[in-house]
Formats: sequence, C-alpha cells, structure tokens
Amino acid sequence: MYVLFTDILVVLLAGYGLVMIVYQMVSHFSKNNAVHHWSPAAIVIVEEAEGWIEWFVRKLSLHGFMQGKDAGDLFIIDTSASSETYQIVSRLQPTHPFVTYVASSDARGVSDVLALLNSNRRSQALVAAMKDERDIHQFLKAWEQLL
Repeated sequence: MYVLFTDILVVLLAGYGLVMIVYQMVSHFSKNNAVHHWSPAAIVIVEEAEGWIEWFVRKLSLHGFMQGKDAGDLFIIDTSASSETYQIVSRLQPTHPFVTYVASSDARGVSDVLALLNSNRRSQALVAAMKDERDIHQFLKAWEQLL
C-alpha cells in the first residue's frame, strides 16, 4: 500500500513538472512573438544628454525587469545630434537592444516623432522631452503606469 502511494505521488509530481515546463515554453514563445503588439514604445526627445542617458536607459530596463515585462522600444531623438550621446547609446545597444538612437535637430524633432508614431504599430506610446532629472523621474512614473 505504501509503495503504491509513493508511486502515484511520483507520477503526479512528474506530470505536474511536465505540464509546468510545457506551459512556460508556450508562454515564453508566444510572448516573444507578440511583444511588438502589446509592449509600449517610448519616444524621448533629448538635447545634450551624455551626462545622464546611460543611467536613464539602465533605469528603464530595470523597471521593466522588476515588473517582469519587456521594456518595449525606446527611441532617443537627440536634437543636438551629439556624438557623445550616440557613442553611449551605441555602447549600450548590445546589452539593451530595445534602444534606438535618432540624430535630429530642433527643426526636425517634431517630424521625426510623427514619423516614428506613424511607423510604430503599437496601441500605446509615451512621448516626452527631457532636460533634467525632474523630467526623468516624471517619465519613469508614467512609464511604470503604462507597463
């Protein structure tokens, strides 16, 4: 009787483990295929952001990770077209592939945002112009609510 009970328990636990493995694989692959349909995009307009852009990208990535969600796409529109900002973003792209740098100007900034919004097939996008730390914190609060 005891041997029968342990055999049934082992079979049930093995079946449960198999079901959980299949469930995790299905949810992982379906999430990766659908990430562009549900994850929001962030379009950030910056000017001379080399002092804080790396911190901002890492903080945004951490927010998504802590909530168990993909970060979505981050488009950085640099109206000063700073080479330092471009170098920082280029260095971050291997570990943060959701970041895209767009060199722009004050005159072209709005048209670049509109082009990204039209080409980006998402139901939600957060557009913000950031100049200082206060703007960054407000953006991160809005991003948390959007995720």
